[in-house]
Amino acid sequence: MKDIKGNEINFSLFKDNNVLISGTYEECQNELQRIFKIRDFLDEISKVCIKYGLSLSHEDTHGAFEVEIYNKDLNNWLQAANVGMSISRGRFIICRADLSI
Repeated sequence: MKDIKGNEINFSLFKDNNVLISGTYEECQNELQRIFKIRDFLDEISKVCIKYGLSLSHEDTHGAFEVEIYNKDLNNWLQAANVGMSISRGRFIICRADLSI
């Protein structure tokens, strides 16, 4: 998105008053879509865990995942996965960061 002089307008994507990304409107939109895709992915994994009565776990940051009998706390742990930033559910806002005039 460009201003009337043809300069690119910078935007920021906010979540809980924290800037997640700054860039073009398209970059912010793409990041928002990525966040929603990750949330959908984690929701699907959660449904599969419930369906089979199993949970994914991990002892530490080394080695492989562990498969255990379903445990709601482990499911919540998986839903809280960090993907380079907090992507917890809530309101996301894209707003103009600066406008060249």
